[in-house]
Amino acid sequence: METLIISLGAAAYFVFALARIETAVTGLSLFFPLYLVKGDFGGLPFTFVEALIYATALASVIGWIRESFFSGGRGFLGRFRSFFVGLKDYLAPKESFFHRYRYLLIGVFGFVLAALLSFLVTKTGIPLIDGQIFPGQRVALGILKGWIIAPVIYLLLLLAIVRGSEGVFKALNGYAFSAVILSLWAIFQVVTGHYITPDARASGPFESANYLALFITPALLYLVIKVREMFQGKSRVISIGAFIACVVLFVALIATKSYAAMIALAAAALFYFGAEYRSYCIKRGVKAFSWKLPLLLVIFAGLILFVVFAVDPSKWQAMFQFGQRNSSSVRLEVYSIAWGLIKDNWLFGIGMGQFPALYQVDATAILGHVPYEWNMLHPHNLYLALWLNLGLLGLASFLYLIVVAVKRVWGCLKDFIGEKRGGAGKLRVVLFAMMLIILVHGIFDTPFFKNDLALLFWLILGSIFVQSE
Repeated sequence: METLIISLGAAAYFVFALARIETAVTGLSLFFPLYLVKGDFGGLPFTFVEALIYATALASVIGWIRESFFSGGRGFLGRFRSFFVGLKDYLAPKESFFHRYRYLLIGVFGFVLAALLSFLVTKTGIPLIDGQIFPGQRVALGILKGWIIAPVIYLLLLLAIVRGSEGVFKALNGYAFSAVILSLWAIFQVVTGHYITPDARASGPFESANYLALFITPALLYLVIKVREMFQGKSRVISIGAFIACVVLFVALIATKSYAAMIALAAAALFYFGAEYRSYCIKRGVKAFSWKLPLLLVIFAGLILFVVFAVDPSKWQAMFQFGQRNSSSVRLEVYSIAWGLIKDNWLFGIGMGQFPALYQVDATAILGHVPYEWNMLHPHNLYLALWLNLGLLGLASFLYLIVVAVKRVWGCLKDFIGEKRGGAGKLRVVLFAMMLIILVHGIFDTPFFKNDLALLFWLILGSIFVQSE
């Protein structure tokens, strides 16, 4: 049944993309969570969102060929000449897609190359402590297809099709809408008490509350900034709707009880509003630094911490009891095991998706005692996960991409306050604040190695670059 739904959905989206390719590309962000709908095509598993991405990519290629080949002069020779003129323009040294995004694409190429090398070093099977065989290469192939190739194709579609802030806003609004739907799901779990997590934390459709927090937190910051700007304008009806969406996201975030997400949100909000305030002072010629805004931000962060503590004081107290079995002590053990695996596989890593198996096999030897947890999907740190899954080249490529994004945003920090709502410079700073949530949350968790989270990362990164100057 799922396969039929995916097939019909992809076919319909393909037809739609042929007619409205930019709308189809920006609309893909609405379907990020639908990776949970999975089917099987000829023995090869596919998710709903993957099928939509491939259908959109095919429609994009067909549209480009149609425009280049069939829109030329009359007759076969005229169309043939038009096709090669279009191809020449596409690959021209100074005007091409590759030249425009050359610095970004260097990092993307390194990232994909690292994934391919990681797949080559992956073992076919790993014997586990219970006698079962972990299907290493099969797991790595699924990750390569769903977490690397499909998201990178989505990035290329964004770069090639979307132009200007309007298209970026459409993509971000689609993502925010999907985040609100998942948050309503989480709130329903809180109201009814029907949790699917063993620790009674709201998680929406996901098996972990952290997965929900990782997905919705950037959307919360985006909508908070959007609401504030809307109330400064005249869009009252839209502002009220966006304000309600902010409340829904905020309640869901509190219900996840993810302290890491709250810390990341506070850090990103401090960056954005601090940069905005600095830009405002520069514009007004104010040289003396005012502590008014930082004080308000500290008070706001304190109120959030108070709410979190009131919701679950036991979790807060347990965080600092490192000698007992809790999330903090488990994380420290996981970090130790991850670093032990890196020291033995520092160049190419251990292979994509191999951490759960090698964690079981080598945890006791690395720690010198039995770990608190025998099953662990990720090392709970984005940077350790990148090094383990994609090797040194993958980690270096990721950090290079962040540096390129910082360079793109840096020139906008001084004067973006003077731009109108929707200006390219201001939107870049908003997007980088959303990226900062991923980077800070990555210190405590793994906000990339998952279908929707990988797509979210490339959406934010790509959107920083697609806007016209």
